[in-house]
Amino acid sequence: MTTIQDTMTSDHRRCDEFYAQAERALEAGDWAGASAAFDQFEKAVRAHFDAEEQLLFPACEAAPGMRMGPTEVTRGEHKQLRALFAAPP
Repeated sequence: MTTIQDTMTSDHRRCDEFYAQAERALEAGDWAGASAAFDQFEKAVRAHFDAEEQLLFPACEAAPGMRMGPTEVTRGEHKQLRALFAAPP
């Protein structure tokens, strides 16, 4: 049986791999490849954030005492990363 932890860990690794692809492309001087891999990374990370915020966090916050806890901190981190993605190069 696949757990939510398994699913989210797998998705984190998928995002990490896109980032690693961008790094490898940069090291090779492949600017187009780096740009394409980073675009995939950004899209994957945004989808991951959306899944956490729309599905996982509400379920966690339904538990007593979970409001304003780790999910709120992570939402703040998501906001910071979205701002970095939106910043001009």
